[in-house]
Amino acid sequence: MSFIAEGNNVAIGNNVAIVKPLVFKLEVVPTNLRCGMSDAIDKLNATQFINNSQRQFRQTDLKQYLNCISTELDAVKCALFSVYCALPTGSVILQPESEIGVYDVYECITEATGWNDYLDQAWKGMVQKATTPAVLMECTVILEHFINKDWLKSPQNRLLNALPNFHFALRCASLSSVALRIYCLDHAIDYKKLKR
Repeated sequence: MSFIAEGNNVAIGNNVAIVKPLVFKLEVVPTNLRCGMSDAIDKLNATQFINNSQRQFRQTDLKQYLNCISTELDAVKCALFSVYCALPTGSVILQPESEIGVYDVYECITEATGWNDYLDQAWKGMVQKATTPAVLMECTVILEHFINKDWLKSPQNRLLNALPNFHFALRCASLSSVALRIYCLDHAIDYKKLKR
C-alpha cells in the first residue's frame, strides 16, 4: 500500500518534494484456501443431510462415488449422487403398490408412474457409467421429474423453473449446464421436511 502526496499550490511550493511517499509492505497469507471440485461438492446443501436418518434412499454402495473425484465428470456425478442420497423420506413420488406386479421390467422403467426398484437400479447404473454430459443431464431430469413438488421451496423453485425445459436442457447439455441444474435443484429441495 502506498500513499503519495501531490500538489501544485504556491503555498505548498517546494515542500512537496520533501514529503516522501508513505509505503507499508503487507503480506497476505491465506490460512484456509479452498477451491476446486471438492469444495464445490461441499457447498451443496445435500452434503449436510446425506448421513441423516429418514432419507428416501439409504445407499451404502454409493459411498465410493461420493469420495472419488478426479475429473469434472466425476464431480458432477458426485453432486448428483449427493442430492440423490440426501433426499428426505417422502420427497420422491413412488410407484403405487398396486402397479408393482402389473408391468414387466421394461415398462417399470420406460413408463414409470413413480420411482420404483427397477428404475432406481437403472438410474444408478446410468449415472455410474455416464461418459457424456447428455447422459448426466438425462439422469438429472429423471430425478427432478420424480421429486414431489411439495418438497421444493418457493423462492428457489422459481430459479429452478427459470432453467430450460427438459427437452431444451437435453439438446444443449454440457457439464456446466448439468452442474447448474443440480445446484438449483439442491437449493430448491427442503431437506428438513419429512413425510409424516
